[in-house]
Parts: sequence; C-alpha cells; structure tokens
Amino acid sequence: MIDLALFALLGLFFAMLFGARAKRRAAAAAQGEGLAVSCFLKHPARPNRWLWGRLDVTPGTTTWTAHTKAGAGLALPEGLRKVGERRPTLREAIKFNPRCRVLECASGEGELLLAVMPEDAEHVREALRRDWTR
Repeated sequence: MIDLALFALLGLFFAMLFGARAKRRAAAAAQGEGLAVSCFLKHPARPNRWLWGRLDVTPGTTTWTAHTKAGAGLALPEGLRKVGERRPTLREAIKFNPRCRVLECASGEGELLLAVMPEDAEHVREALRRDWTR
C-alpha cells in the first residue's frame, strides 16, 4: 500500500515538474524570446530518413540544426509552409515518440515533415505561419 502512495507522489512530482517547464517555455515564447525545440525532420534531400535535430525558433527566423552527421549541411528550404498535421504512423512511432505530431510542410524543394512534441507544436506552427507571411 505504501508503494502505491509513493508512486502516486512521484507521479505528481513529475507532472508538476513538466507542467512548470511547459509554462516557462510558453511564457518565454510570449515575451519574444527564442526557443530550441527538439524534433525529427524528413527533408526532401533525404526523403527516406528521419533526421534528429533542433528547431531554433526566434522572433525573426526559424532554423534547423542537426544532432547527427547524417543531417549535417541540410537547412530548412525557403518558402516552407504547413499544409497538414497528423499523428505518426505505426512505423514512424517506432522511430520517435508516438505522442509527437507530424507537421506536413510544402516547399519549393518538395514535401518536408517535422515531428514535434504536442506541447511544442503550437510554437512551431506559429513560426511556420510567421515565416510564410514574410
């Protein structure tokens, strides 16, 4: 019985910890500070591979930085705009977190897919919308 109470308290602690982190990130984004969003990217230049990296979302630009050698040298294409959003397929859910949202984007180079966590998806959507209107 004490085990259940301990696990419940531990679960509550982690829920509060992650909730506070999400609130801090949302507050920073509202103040115009930059965010670093971990994500997976499927680039038109490498269509058969999900690349792990980070989206740096700042008030002026959105850039992508690879965490591996496979994605080194790739950048977000010009004219990137979101055309759809979906949950990951079963095959994709094996590669990355199944809670992620896959943002389907179009560009001059072809289709680009971004997999981001749900709590970061709104920040990325807004950045893509802002960059497209420029």
